[in-house]
Amino acid sequence: MDKQKAAKIILIISFIPYGLVILSGIIGAVFGVDFCFDTDYGWDGFLIGALGACISMIYIPILPACLIYQIIYLIRSKIGVIKKIPFKKFLPVAGGIALVIIGVILVNNFEYEIGAAVQKNAAKNMLKRAEEKIEYDMAEYNLDGIFGFKDCIHDCILVDYDKNEVGLLYSAGLDEYWSVRLVPTDSKTVRNIESKYILQAEIPLDLPGKRLLTFSENPSNSHRTIAMVMEMSDGSVLYADEIREPDTGYVRYSGLNSSIFRIKDEEE
Repeated sequence: MDKQKAAKIILIISFIPYGLVILSGIIGAVFGVDFCFDTDYGWDGFLIGALGACISMIYIPILPACLIYQIIYLIRSKIGVIKKIPFKKFLPVAGGIALVIIGVILVNNFEYEIGAAVQKNAAKNMLKRAEEKIEYDMAEYNLDGIFGFKDCIHDCILVDYDKNEVGLLYSAGLDEYWSVRLVPTDSKTVRNIESKYILQAEIPLDLPGKRLLTFSENPSNSHRTIAMVMEMSDGSVLYADEIREPDTGYVRYSGLNSSIFRIKDEEE
């Protein structure tokens, strides 16, 4: 087969994944697609279905490879200088560029997987040593819990009184875990925090704790926790202020603003 004809056939084949993305969107629109614990139809179902298929094909990565080939084919067919280069010389260069781009995507995915593994290990260790686990109903899972932990059915707050550490384990569409160390303070500092931020949640604790207060920065960020105050049964107070993601500096997401907390029964 002529090499140019073969290149055109590959070009046509490279558009098939886009068709699959659109098909996934249509299926989502007609039959519905589960997203954030609801089933969406119509335009929302189309967007979610198409986006899910698109992300899957980027992760593999099918779509980046197709897009790279299409760009290279367009450049070679339209730019005269490149068009004069023999196909057998041009192909290795184009393939090398494609491999570099795909390699960058795979490295980024690999880094994400490593980060997720580190996060999962930290959450597992916190689950083992936490003296208190407070479940809340931001989500209830049909799976074995967040990160696949069977002892965690709802999203939950983990409290380690020995280390004065509070951890949050939740999904919200993406499995996440983060923790913060609280330090001793006085009542004046607590009052300053209460006047500086908006109360997000007030959570009763078991002994030796009394209650945990979480705060958001402003109404538009009410789902993000920027400060915590933990009052102990002996009257002492611990707090953490300016709780932000270490890499981005964003206020930490928690979803505690709209949550109902599970109060333990006397028998438990």
